[in-house]
Amino acid sequence: MSMQIQTNPRSVIEEVSYRREGIHVSLIVNRRQRTARLVDFLAGNFPLKQQRLDELARREGIARIYTFVEKEESLGWAKVGFAREGTIPGYYKRSDAYLMGRVLSDPPLVDEDGAPLTPPADTAAAEKVLVQARKLVVEITAVKGLKIEVLNDLQATAQGIAPPRNRKTAAWFDERFLRSGDRLHVIGRGRTTSQVVTAELQEPFGNAYLQIPMVPTKTDEARVLAGAIHGLHEALKVRDIGCTFAMTAADSPTLAAVFLGAGYRRTGVLSQHLAPGERRADAMLWVRRTAGDGDSA
Repeated sequence: MSMQIQTNPRSVIEEVSYRREGIHVSLIVNRRQRTARLVDFLAGNFPLKQQRLDELARREGIARIYTFVEKEESLGWAKVGFAREGTIPGYYKRSDAYLMGRVLSDPPLVDEDGAPLTPPADTAAAEKVLVQARKLVVEITAVKGLKIEVLNDLQATAQGIAPPRNRKTAAWFDERFLRSGDRLHVIGRGRTTSQVVTAELQEPFGNAYLQIPMVPTKTDEARVLAGAIHGLHEALKVRDIGCTFAMTAADSPTLAAVFLGAGYRRTGVLSQHLAPGERRADAMLWVRRTAGDGDSA
């Protein structure tokens, strides 16, 4: 078995590659969340891929694997236990991406024919959160006098923007989605609080992955965060970014209200995608197109 660790083994994000037996895949491993994003370079061989991915997952301590594929590839992944959990319209510029996810359990969860299964997300609970969020959106209004500042990585470092480390915040900055790529950071400064959002750009595909370093707990924080997300959206327009997506905890009505207020649609619920504590938790998938959005899914 040929494997390569291509980054510092102490880093949060590592790339693990496998290339053998007509298979060529990379896993972008998130050590904190114990997840891995699969990048598949060769079509077909789904049963063999699933076996090798299970071996890699056990070796690396991975609890969940997910991947983005076009429609024609989704059926093959579904046959080996990957569930279609969400959609990102325009992810590949001219075509959509299906988010296919698989949660690895011990013992493995299988159907009556012995085929692997993924425990479904709690969509009923996520829907209740969304209902609460819609009621809160009216409070997430524009902030008067909000100042927006757009920074690159060097400028953000110079200003001392760093991943928050205490238990009440989520350390998103070092949990990169990509193996490489430019990032934009936007600071929204209100009268009493400031909020930061960051986006990793996949410019060949024309999309961006949005990250939030701190979940708002107060209305004024939520308002400034929504304003910062709007500011990021405007900054991405000039970069020819067609869609922006994010994955957030499924149990936060305030955060969901921020995304709804910022023009995003919920397009999926991801099973056990996050590890905020001892137990894994579901996540919501959010998408905004450059041309505008409708109501939430």
